[in-house]
Amino acid sequence: MELGPASDLLLGRDHLAALGISVSKLPFTAAAATAATAPLPEEDEADCAVFGSTPECIATRCFGYWMRKLLHTRTHTRTSPLAPFVTSQAVSPLTYAHKKLPDGRKIDIRTCFDARGVNVILVVVDKHPLPLIKETQTGFKCKRFVSALDLKWSFHQFIVALCDRSKLSFTWEGVQYCFNGCRFGLTSVSHHVQRVSQGALHDLYYCCRVFIDDITIFSDILEHVEDIRAVLSRLNDINLKLRTDKCHFVYPAIRSLGFLLSGVGTLPNDVKVQELLAFPTPTTGTQVSSFLGIVNFFWDHTPGVAHISAPLEALRNMKGSLLERWTPWCEAAFQRLKDCRAQAPRLHHYDDKLPLFLACDTPNVGVGAVLFQRSETEDFWLLASFLSTLKGGQRNCSATQRELLAVIYGMRKCHDILWGRPFTL
Repeated sequence: MELGPASDLLLGRDHLAALGISVSKLPFTAAAATAATAPLPEEDEADCAVFGSTPECIATRCFGYWMRKLLHTRTHTRTSPLAPFVTSQAVSPLTYAHKKLPDGRKIDIRTCFDARGVNVILVVVDKHPLPLIKETQTGFKCKRFVSALDLKWSFHQFIVALCDRSKLSFTWEGVQYCFNGCRFGLTSVSHHVQRVSQGALHDLYYCCRVFIDDITIFSDILEHVEDIRAVLSRLNDINLKLRTDKCHFVYPAIRSLGFLLSGVGTLPNDVKVQELLAFPTPTTGTQVSSFLGIVNFFWDHTPGVAHISAPLEALRNMKGSLLERWTPWCEAAFQRLKDCRAQAPRLHHYDDKLPLFLACDTPNVGVGAVLFQRSETEDFWLLASFLSTLKGGQRNCSATQRELLAVIYGMRKCHDILWGRPFTL
């Protein structure tokens, strides 16, 4: 067959007919398309209200050769639920993140799902409140042993309704897959996991705390084994699996959520401290912001951190290079913050049998407060420390007014402990 000039080129079905190819013999026809997109059975339609419409189709990212080999292994051998899908109008790209050991070493990669396109169409959002990290550290006072449990695949254990799985699809090496379980990055999935885990352990609050997929158990030796059995039984009842290599049983202290927890008090995780000490001198505003993010994670453990970090706060939003703006004052603040974190004091658990003391002060750039107790051996036990920079008209206050402002600030911050209790100011 001879084709004419460019203006006479045949396209589509006419082109196939000219080549002698029968459209009806193609493996994917209009009938096949109708069958592939047919509605699901009625029993699953009730769950389709989670998504408002079909998400957009986003192109797959380009990976290097060695990364493609690793992702290929994860995609084809991972026991996490994956199902091949014939066709879907929703396609989201894959990405990856490094898995790290507690000491910060990278050992593997984690396949991640870019769910931004899916989050746009969510119409059912679980807003179950997540606890503050500080709330998960309560109840440990005088407990001799601590255990930590970690859910296996956490979000992936929560199965998505059959009618919505096509919206969690991606393309890999010419094949379209969809996830059977929830993925990291989906809006409110962490809230849903918190709701389920917390609901299953609601009457065991006296011995355990739940933060999404991390469960901490604390008690004395006689009750600890029974408490572990009770928690495991509840998780088994709702068919949640644990990752045994990340579970730690019967320790005097344990690392959890960036802190070292024990019956005496809390300390910053030494891994986080080493990460801070190894942080290079920032050269951009983004690097300054990252450094201050690590510093602020241990805000309570360093009295006066806001006063020390004031020179760096002014550089947080700067654009471009900071070489000309990085003064000796900034370098001194940078090194001092590292030293303070390396020598961060322990925050003790509150003891209602010991007297309370609240100390307030007003440095040049802010107001601060320290809550502590004095033990029977005359040792000072730090409970909390707070410091805030002065804002707006507060900078124009007199010294006396700023002292009173510090008292009000300290009492508000320590309200949960001071309320209804005598204390010395």
